[in-house]
Amino acid sequence: MRKKPLNLLVDKEVIMKARDEGIVISRFLEKKLEEHFAFIDAVSKQKKSECGRRDLNPGYKLGKLK
Repeated sequence: MRKKPLNLLVDKEVIMKARDEGIVISRFLEKKLEEHFAFIDAVSKQKKSECGRRDLNPGYKLGKLK
C-alpha cells in the first residue's frame, strides 16, 4: 500500500504520553481507522442482509382484532 504524508494537530502532552508508551502515532491512527472502517462495513452488511420488506400482516404484531 502506498503511504502519503499527512499533517495533524495533536496536543503536545498527548504526543509526549504516546512517545513515553512507545506508540508510533501514525501507525496507531492507521490501525484505529482500519478497525473503524471494518466495523462500519460489518454494520452495513448486517443491515443489507435484513429483510427490509413491509410486513403484509401487521395485525399479528399489533394484536388480533376482535
